[in-house]
Amino acid sequence: MINIQKYNLGLLVVSFIFIVSACRTDSHEDDAVIIHTEYSPAVLLTCVDSVIQHPSGCGMIPVPTDSTSSIQIDMDQNGTFDFSITCSTWYQFVSASGPCANYNSSMIISGSSDSNEIALGSLYNTAKDFEFGDEIFDENSWFHISTLQLHVATAPFQTDFVDEKYVGIRMRSSVGYQYGWILLEKIGFKLYVKSSGIQTCPTKAIQAGQF
Repeated sequence: MINIQKYNLGLLVVSFIFIVSACRTDSHEDDAVIIHTEYSPAVLLTCVDSVIQHPSGCGMIPVPTDSTSSIQIDMDQNGTFDFSITCSTWYQFVSASGPCANYNSSMIISGSSDSNEIALGSLYNTAKDFEFGDEIFDENSWFHISTLQLHVATAPFQTDFVDEKYVGIRMRSSVGYQYGWILLEKIGFKLYVKSSGIQTCPTKAIQAGQF
């Protein structure tokens, strides 16, 4: 498990942008404080050493076939982990004629508690894709566990992404939700956490990539 908070702290550039006026109730006012973290280099998560051709010729499979690795993210840099991302591969027999279907993999993002949630897409509990500049706010559906990548023969759906995507998050405080984003990049079975940002003023919207 990689501890992002302790991962090369000398290389983390943590930017605190203070706008002088206090937080107001209007969620679209540009008067908030955003905590922005740029990971340099990007933090790598993978549970796969290589991808090889199955002896039967059915296709490519990940190796090792039973592996788990995870990273943790401290969004507001207060020393408490807020989210984790876990990569897993596992073998489950479902077919003799199509043996590649027996090899499964997933990448799951989850909050450290039910109070920390991920914006959901339209397919089951998959993480919603945000583009740079998209607003992240209350109109989304939310849950504390969400799927980034899933290849499981017995699952009712498959999902994956390539290149970059923003994930929307929110964290509940005593006075409302703080909204934020995490920038990810996926290349094969390698997932990179590149940067993140979170509003410190509850109930205020944030744009993906805003800092």
